[in-house]
Amino acid sequence: QPGDGIKYSFLIRARSLDGNRSASSPVKHLSVRKPVAPGFSYLRYASVTENRHISLRVHPDTASPVQGYRIERSENPEGPFNTIGFVLPDEAFQPYTDTGVNVTKKSYHYRITVIDSCGKEVIQSNVAGNILLENPTGTLLRWNSYESWSQGVFAYEVYRITSADSVLAATLGPDETSWEDPEFNPQEGADYLVKAIEAGGNPYGFGEFSLSNRITLDPQFKIQIPNAFMPFRSGKREFKPLMLA
Repeated sequence: QPGDGIKYSFLIRARSLDGNRSASSPVKHLSVRKPVAPGFSYLRYASVTENRHISLRVHPDTASPVQGYRIERSENPEGPFNTIGFVLPDEAFQPYTDTGVNVTKKSYHYRITVIDSCGKEVIQSNVAGNILLENPTGTLLRWNSYESWSQGVFAYEVYRITSADSVLAATLGPDETSWEDPEFNPQEGADYLVKAIEAGGNPYGFGEFSLSNRITLDPQFKIQIPNAFMPFRSGKREFKPLMLA
């Protein structure tokens, strides 16, 4: 591949079959200029969608001509990363959806590798991962920190979703990654999801958020089964389990 700023001169020379005669074209001069390398590649967010997929959004450096952007995924923030897709320059501003994931079981980590106009890897983005919300025991909710944004997380919002409505149940600080709902209704149960909100001061001017998967806390019932009875004493002759809320 020619170096930047080097001057080359070209001509074409034709020779006869016997080698006694030749003719040359005019000399042409060429100064090589390499395309400007991208200055950045930024992954704006990784967010769960439809409780099934993960949506990504790239902010590319459009001042540099490139072949495209390679989407890479790992189950570890340190890698190794595997290629899962490729985005062309005119598609780069559209969200990319990763459908090959299980958002209720794992947290995935993504990065973007820029491929320049010569087909070479030139720059990689920050690493972004989805929030995995879990219910380890009882009514406890727990999730992993969102660690992509340069200024960190401003707050976590926890939403309670029931058959009646969806409400903001709690707003927590950026270092809080677990919570129990004091208003949980054990007779009804509820669904929950967590929303991470980006702190101010993003160097590119964005203010993003990332959603977790949705998790269900089922209604809590107790079943009592009689172990003895007295026939005709109460006038009732049914012997069956009794479900209590």
